[in-house]
Amino acid sequence: MKSLIVEDDVTSRTLMKNLLAPFGECNTAQDGIEAIVLHRMGVCEKKPYDLIILDLNLPEVDGLLVLRKIRWYEELTCLPEVDKVKIIVTTSQSDKASVQKAIQLQCNNYMLKPIDRFKLMTHLRSYGFMKETT
Repeated sequence: MKSLIVEDDVTSRTLMKNLLAPFGECNTAQDGIEAIVLHRMGVCEKKPYDLIILDLNLPEVDGLLVLRKIRWYEELTCLPEVDKVKIIVTTSQSDKASVQKAIQLQCNNYMLKPIDRFKLMTHLRSYGFMKETT
């Protein structure tokens, strides 16, 4: 699994990386512009991200605009549905309007901070990134 964590808070970014790194390549971006660039590079190099953890509250370019640009670029490049990145948006508050907008923009899931490890692993299993445990 190739993942990208988009988070401006260094502590949150480090914690998320520690959770995801055991499952494969894990990159980080500290703002929305960097996230957009990394996503496009992955698609152009035929090595797209499987998962993006995207904070909604980012400096410069907020998470909703990042989400919109990622989905737009996937459509522009005619990326097959199966190759589109799974995006989990995160937020530190229960801002229902932003979460609803993220859902409209085709995020796959959302999580409130602090991130619950069990819920994250449940999402990864549902996307087929982890095997079910018995």
